[in-house]
Amino acid sequence: PIISDQWLPQSELTILAFCLTFITLHSFTHRERGESATALLTLLSFATNVLAKYPYETDAVVTQGWRFLDLKIPTFASYIIGNGIEFCINFRILFYILIPFLLVCIASRRNWSGTYKCLIPHCVTLSWLQIAIINSQGATTFGLMRGTLALVGIVMFLPLVGLTTIILPSIALTKWVVTSVSLYSILLFLLFASSGLGISWLLARTRFRQQIAYLQVITAIVTFFILINSFSANNSSLNVHTHSSTANGITWDQYEEFCDQPNWETSTAAANQIRCAKLADVPVEWEGWVHEIKVRSITNVWRKIFGYIPKSLSQYLYCIFGESVEHDCKNLPEDVTEECLMFYDAIRTTRKCSLDNLNVYEFHIVLRRNMVLWTKTAEVVLEVGHHFSNFTLQLKPDDRIKFTGFLTNDGIIGGSKPHVLVESMRCIHCHKTELTNTEIRSVNLLTLESVLSNFNLGLKFIINFLFMPINLFE
Repeated sequence: PIISDQWLPQSELTILAFCLTFITLHSFTHRERGESATALLTLLSFATNVLAKYPYETDAVVTQGWRFLDLKIPTFASYIIGNGIEFCINFRILFYILIPFLLVCIASRRNWSGTYKCLIPHCVTLSWLQIAIINSQGATTFGLMRGTLALVGIVMFLPLVGLTTIILPSIALTKWVVTSVSLYSILLFLLFASSGLGISWLLARTRFRQQIAYLQVITAIVTFFILINSFSANNSSLNVHTHSSTANGITWDQYEEFCDQPNWETSTAAANQIRCAKLADVPVEWEGWVHEIKVRSITNVWRKIFGYIPKSLSQYLYCIFGESVEHDCKNLPEDVTEECLMFYDAIRTTRKCSLDNLNVYEFHIVLRRNMVLWTKTAEVVLEVGHHFSNFTLQLKPDDRIKFTGFLTNDGIIGGSKPHVLVESMRCIHCHKTELTNTEIRSVNLLTLESVLSNFNLGLKFIINFLFMPINLFE
């Protein structure tokens, strides 16, 4: 349920489940010398399940041409039971009544030893059949052809799996060292792959051959997941986000009446801060005018790591992971351009490359609640994360923005400037017209509401898997 239906490879799953259905049916059918009753019961149960669970209503060939198999004509009316549970009584229910009887007959063979010899393996076959039927309703013609070709390709190239355990780590290592695709990255990949093949060939001639094979498989699986995560992280954007609710928060008027500076006349600022500390993590949705924007912190994990490496090697790594130091003096006035160039020349004497492209920034945006020139107005400090960098750097003083977030404490609530951990920002009126009505949100995929919602969807899917089409939980 966490994955959207559009992203499910239903055609490929149909082909895979279809093949596994008949493979398990042939492999798990219990046969004994001089006794074929159990095998006949297994085949009869399988045929009954096919007749009961086949989606006749979605098959145009059956509904239009095979009228003698039209089993969807209801003999009784369908009833709505409870909240969203539909109970359908039709001709198919006769087959569903017959299925438990056949399963009991299979289990009762040879003094009930057929339970673990025949029944449990047969249930595996029926599970694959159910998966094939469910996924077939969303399969397409080209998808089925694609799935068939993929299955044939996997079977044909199965002996090359050992080579994959070397290629995948080589790709992951190349991507970790070089982020762009170039001739240098291709040569580096060939170097890693040939080194891996040579090391594997040498280790295969030792007595640790079996342990090395296990290590290769584990390394390939780990690097596969690393590559998948890196590709998904690169393809994600700030516009794909989840909305987290800021309902049931407090307005600025409520905060001002309870915690702002007018309350200091009746009590001290410390007592006011202690009283207002209860508002920590309370959601807010306020707006204001930008007064000041400043960088709160700059962190760079890679710079800290390379700081422990000798300078001669770290400078080389700086150029691999970072960017060359280039001047940014084109948009400056002419009388300042020469000093700007001298500034960058001084930087180049220290290092030719920098890791500024890997910096993680945090900002403080000071907002004024009102645009009053002659009086001091209330101010709010927004704590903004790195994912808001592009939006924040394009803001100008006196831009009007609306934001949602949560009040943060550390003795700040109830003081002169409340701090808000920003979750989303929207420009109401900005100097740059392209920012107007633009909204940026932080990415927060794992919340209690999303976990409960996905658990509810998963539970409904399992129940429908077991009881469709008699009981339908919507």
